[in-house]
Parts: sequence; C-alpha cells; structure tokens
Amino acid sequence: MQKIFTTSEPPSSFAEKNGLLFPKAPQKCPIPGCQMPIEMKKHGFYERYIISHEYRGYIHIRRYLCPCCGRTVSYLPSFAIPYFQYAICYILMFLDNFFQAGKSLRQYIFWFQKKKDDFSRRHFRYYITRLYRNRKLIQYVFNLTGQGMIPEEDALSSQMFAKEFLRKALKLQPHNFSSHFHNLTGKSILAPN
Repeated sequence: MQKIFTTSEPPSSFAEKNGLLFPKAPQKCPIPGCQMPIEMKKHGFYERYIISHEYRGYIHIRRYLCPCCGRTVSYLPSFAIPYFQYAICYILMFLDNFFQAGKSLRQYIFWFQKKKDDFSRRHFRYYITRLYRNRKLIQYVFNLTGQGMIPEEDALSSQMFAKEFLRKALKLQPHNFSSHFHNLTGKSILAPN
C-alpha cells in the first residue's frame, strides 16, 4: 500500500536516506482487513526514479511494516504519484502550458523538447486521456473540498474541463491537491479506471 504525505521539501532532499523527512510511523495499520491499533515499525527504504523541473534521479521512499499482518506501507512525498516517474507538478504544468500555448500538439512537443525535456507526444496523450477518464472522480474531490463545479458539457467539454481543472489544481499547489486527492480516494489523479 502507498500513502502520500504533504511536504515542501524539493525532490533533491530525498536523494539521500533521511528518515527525518518522513512522517512518524502510523499508530494504526491502514491496510484494509487489518487496521490493528499498533505502531508500525520502520522497514527501511527503497529507491524510486523521479523526474521534476529541478531534479532528475533516484529518491528514497520510507516503508513501514505492520507487526500483525506483516504487510508494508510506503510513504511517498507529495510531488510523487504512485507508479509514475514524472512529478505531479511537472505533468500538470506541461499540460497547462500546452492548453495555454494555442499551438498544435506537434508544435508544442517540438518546442518543449528543444527547451526542456524528452516529454513526448505519447506522454501527453497518456496523461490527458487519464485525466479525461478520471473526470468524475476529480469533480467529486473538487466538490468535497469546496472548489466548486467544473461546467459539464458535451463533445468539446473535455478540453474545457482540462483547462479549468489545471487552473484550479495549480492554484491549490499541485502536490497538495494530489496528496489530498490520493488520501480521499485511494487513487492518484492519473490512475487507471
């Protein structure tokens, strides 16, 4: 199981093993079916590759072990998304810049690759499709957090939804929104259905 915790530390801070960057051990096992009220034990670190604006490389993720059920819980910093290399801020800024640029996807990808990174057309299609598919869940979380409805229309509404979602998520700080979203739903913004 993975949990996301909010942090203001940059990804480079997690390049070295540092238990002080992580929350204290949970006092209750969060794994469904166990949930025993017992302090989980530190169970080392594992490495994970991350790509963000300011850092590209491995970070260390803290694991905790439940002494009752024997299963582990990993704590990801809020800039990371479960099962994705790119940091949430990086993905959302890339998507927002595309929608604001008014260029074709091909032109934007070409410009982006020259200026910054190897973010490909395939990446864009993958992330935007996931965003569209998770629209109802994203809207649900916006409603819970008092951010208001995103207008729902028909055919072209997917782009309108994406623009409005990105505007609101970036205003709320993407890593904070992402960790809150994950803790409410148990999924990431870009999770498969």
